[in-house]
Amino acid sequence: MTKQRCEEFFDGFKLALYFIFRGLQGIDGRIIPTLHDKKIIEASDAIEDQVKAIVKGAMEEAFKQIIPEVPFVAEPKIAHAWGGEI
Repeated sequence: MTKQRCEEFFDGFKLALYFIFRGLQGIDGRIIPTLHDKKIIEASDAIEDQVKAIVKGAMEEAFKQIIPEVPFVAEPKIAHAWGGEI
């Protein structure tokens, strides 16, 4: 991966975090400090599908804006504990 591509990749993740933050406004969900390329969102079970859709949409839109020529498909996972089974 070239240096430019790495920078675009990280820009995509930063933009996705912004979109996720915006999407979580007004609902019972929050971003937990991230680890590498993992985005951890804490939310109540009642809105897990809504939060999953927010994360998927944010990730895909961010990368579409930053690197439009590279297809990006986000596959959010739901876990009931940070390191636990999905």
